[in-house]
Amino acid sequence: MSTKSAGGSLLRGGPAGEADVADRVVADLHQYGTPYLAARSTLPDIIAAMSAAGTTQLGDTYLAIAHALLGDLPEARQALAAVARKGGNQAGPGAR
Repeated sequence: MSTKSAGGSLLRGGPAGEADVADRVVADLHQYGTPYLAARSTLPDIIAAMSAAGTTQLGDTYLAIAHALLGDLPEARQALAAVARKGGNQAGPGAR
């Protein structure tokens, strides 16, 4: 299996072999992943980042779980209410 593009090089540079690609992946993980994870190393940090971002129904579900794990049940309930609003208050499977 080749990791080269049709032209024999990575999109960002010149000729590359598998070792070059692996080195680039590791470098990118360190450059971009490490700061991202460092800013989200505690549950309150994760909650703050999730709250600052625009949320989806699934994101609000995760936010509710995070608040519940932290023991903040009023915030968990508020996030679950947002889930219900975004879901159009649809009844679950088997509901009448």
